[in-house]
Amino acid sequence: MLIPVQVGSEWVVAGSDVGARLRMRVEAIENGVAHCRSIASGRRFDLSVSTLARGRRGASLVLQADGTPFEKPGRRRTSRASPTDASDRTASDFRRVVKPRSAPTPRALQAAMLIRDGVGRQDVAARMGVSTSCVTKWCAQVREEGL
Repeated sequence: MLIPVQVGSEWVVAGSDVGARLRMRVEAIENGVAHCRSIASGRRFDLSVSTLARGRRGASLVLQADGTPFEKPGRRRTSRASPTDASDRTASDFRRVVKPRSAPTPRALQAAMLIRDGVGRQDVAARMGVSTSCVTKWCAQVREEGL
């Protein structure tokens, strides 16, 4: 994810010393180079805009140009169920079920009926001339359709 680099934004970047972190403010941007000044020492640094935007050298945006703290989008996870419902629900309630794209074919229905009658998947696959994975997919399709 690319983070926008703007004049006035504050960044933290890895320094040359081991474990050192420099906090700097972008003063100008020209020709793909961000001209920054260290907040602590006042020293000037020139960094590529893509280095900041891609988070290279440990770069992370601290304050946006308008002074608001930066939060990465999508970092907060919310549950689908409200806290009051969560105790009543089980793991199978959260399972994602995808509707089949089309109705099961007659061969899929025939395979499912043979499986229900106790014939093994390998035997059904051999009788119908298909692979066992195909029989498994057909049975899942019939099961999801509710037939």
